[in-house]
Amino acid sequence: MQKNMTDRTPGSYDDFVAYLGTVRTEEELFSRLTYWFAGQNRPEDVLSRSELVEARAKELGFWQGLTFRMERWLTDGKSELEAVGREEFQSRIAEDYAAYREKADAARARFRDRRRAAPLSFTPDCLENVPIQNVSWLVEGLLPMGEVSLLGADGGTGKGIWQAQLIAYVTAGRTSGFFPQPPEKTGSVLIFSGEDDPGKVLKARLADSSDIWDIARSVLMMGRDKNSEKLYLSHEKSSYSAPARTALLHIEQAKVEGVTTAVAVFDSRTDKKDADFVEERRVRTAQTKEDTAQTILDILSESKTASMGSEELCAEVLKQMNCSKRTFDNARAELKQAGKIKTVKLRERDGRNKNYIMLSYCGETSCDVRNI
Repeated sequence: MQKNMTDRTPGSYDDFVAYLGTVRTEEELFSRLTYWFAGQNRPEDVLSRSELVEARAKELGFWQGLTFRMERWLTDGKSELEAVGREEFQSRIAEDYAAYREKADAARARFRDRRRAAPLSFTPDCLENVPIQNVSWLVEGLLPMGEVSLLGADGGTGKGIWQAQLIAYVTAGRTSGFFPQPPEKTGSVLIFSGEDDPGKVLKARLADSSDIWDIARSVLMMGRDKNSEKLYLSHEKSSYSAPARTALLHIEQAKVEGVTTAVAVFDSRTDKKDADFVEERRVRTAQTKEDTAQTILDILSESKTASMGSEELCAEVLKQMNCSKRTFDNARAELKQAGKIKTVKLRERDGRNKNYIMLSYCGETSCDVRNI
């Protein structure tokens, strides 16, 4: 069987990839030696060597002016080659390559020495010898200390504002309806933010205030109640305690040091969870005849046949609108008079007739239909 060996001859693709792995500085990356490596393109190369240089630059964080830097590096390499001649240029490359190999070999030797001095060892232990440990909490019953916690929510539901309250609790011990008990001790918080400006948003707020699921020891979801328009914070998963009850909150404007910002305000708690809020239907609060008429049209248009039994339609409208039967009858009569709906009698399979209400644009059925 033929063994697939790595080609580490000077200038080969594998040699170039290994070289790029040793590069750490911008000076090393955009060097004469890298220019020589990039010019050794071969048909068997997996990727363009110039693209590999650019990718390595991005890995090292050299994003600023990268396109210009790449162009200047190629221009400088070509200019040096033309100025000193190919023979002198090759001599300089040989010195650079020898220095690189010496440095790389020394690094590998140090790595081997460390492995030999501290070989990897693993000793299994019996579970009965493992002591039971108490869970340390950042927020009692909500966020375990030293573990991954996950907060998920739709945009605009107050994730950042609620986190500002959390940070104020951790750093300054500031209690609120979300965190009624003061922490055992305060600490520092490291913030990685790719959205909010530290001066315009973060400081103002803080001054007032399938794989990831498995990894997280605590998971919280935020959203908006369809009916009350309040925000909710639902504790969906807790590996070390019973999940906390869902907090209801709203956002208020506030001024901090003359800067207008927003704060999360605790309202109350509920036993409903994220799925309950998501699946909950919006309850219409308007009870006027016009709103009831619009609801009738909405329900009919959402049905598969643009029609519904009279009794079923009435029950659904009363459920959504919380209106009276008289309001429903008046709204239905106006819609029928305006030609937007029609009432038909359909003969069921059992031979009985049943009244249906349908949108006027709905075509006639193959059943025995008589307009009422």
